[in-house]
Amino acid sequence: MLVNKLGDPEKKVASKACGFLVRVLQQHPNMKLIVVEEVERLLYRTNVSPKAQYYAVCFLVQIKLADTENALAVRLVKIYFSLFKAATAKKISNPKMVSAILTGVNRTYPFTKGPQNLLDHIDHLFRYIHTVTAQVGIQILMLLYQVMEREGAITDRFYMALYRKMMDSDLLQHSGRSSSLLNLLYKSMKRDPETMRVKAFIKRILQLAMTQSTPFICGALIVISEVLKSKPNSFRAKLFQAPSVSSTAAPVKEEHSKEGTSRLPITDYSAAARNPLFCGAEFAPIWELRVLSQHYHPSVCRFADNILRNKPLDYAGDPFEDFTAIHFLDRFVYRNPKKRTEDGQSGARDMPVLSDQYLNLPEKKIPDDERFLHRYLTQRLKQKKVAVGHDDMDAASDVSDSEFDKFLGRRLVFRFPADSG
Repeated sequence: MLVNKLGDPEKKVASKACGFLVRVLQQHPNMKLIVVEEVERLLYRTNVSPKAQYYAVCFLVQIKLADTENALAVRLVKIYFSLFKAATAKKISNPKMVSAILTGVNRTYPFTKGPQNLLDHIDHLFRYIHTVTAQVGIQILMLLYQVMEREGAITDRFYMALYRKMMDSDLLQHSGRSSSLLNLLYKSMKRDPETMRVKAFIKRILQLAMTQSTPFICGALIVISEVLKSKPNSFRAKLFQAPSVSSTAAPVKEEHSKEGTSRLPITDYSAAARNPLFCGAEFAPIWELRVLSQHYHPSVCRFADNILRNKPLDYAGDPFEDFTAIHFLDRFVYRNPKKRTEDGQSGARDMPVLSDQYLNLPEKKIPDDERFLHRYLTQRLKQKKVAVGHDDMDAASDVSDSEFDKFLGRRLVFRFPADSG
């Protein structure tokens, strides 16, 4: 009865039924296969509505699997791919339905064991990837990476699709999609044996970073640093070297025309090339890192400079949280940060800026974007102690806006000198 209620015309009833089914499986995990069979019957009814199928898929996505449930995982993967093929066969597919199906496959596939004979589906995914939204596109790429990694080899076709999808502007307008893109780029470049293709990806990442906000730039630089860390020293030497055409064997690209196929040597870098292997990345210097080392944000400057100097970044946070404008404003108004419980460690970003623990930290342990605030508060505290003549632990709270503006103005004079002309 609960499964049938997934097709109820009332949205609230269908949603409640989905929630109750999840709770049933949490309390009775041995019923997973039975419930999945009933949901599968609902999905393949001839008169089932698209809304009922969507809520059924949403329920299947929420099923928590164990490592020992290989048979159930394989069955779910087959259901997902069958629904995906049917959904994409329509002239106008529902993007929410397709996204839910791909989410289910990405969550379920790691619990399957051995090859799943998905070659036919892989070809369909490659043909479909360039016609969908940014969110669906990145989910397809993540699924393709999982499947190909299981098979033992990631094809050139995957790298071409990923290289092309990076230019989708919608991917960079949402922090969740940007984070997924950078995560996938890191895993793909780390496994790629082609040095010049990795350089082409790094070049394009930096090109995108030049026009993006600080969180994406810091995330991109972290990915590049980690990739360089996983590669041998010879790769770094090739990355920062732009040889001339005469000093190396020029690669060859094929051009197709009515007269036939011609092979032309590549002599310069092309940012519009579709194949990263034949974009001429070996002829392009990584000048973007020099520009980012002069960025207005101090963390971007330090990250870019450390990469150029072959130094570790020493950062373990989330750039899409730590370098946002709202995080900076929270610190600027002395708002206490949210507590983090992931690793149990407390850093400067986790301390209230007016606490004694924060003010007593040495400047080298303060994040780059908070040093001016730490410097001002410590100087102000020292001045209060001298004026009063005793330890006033609450002196840092007596900060007026006019005094802070004067201090900040003196700092900015040296960083942004007035034009002489």
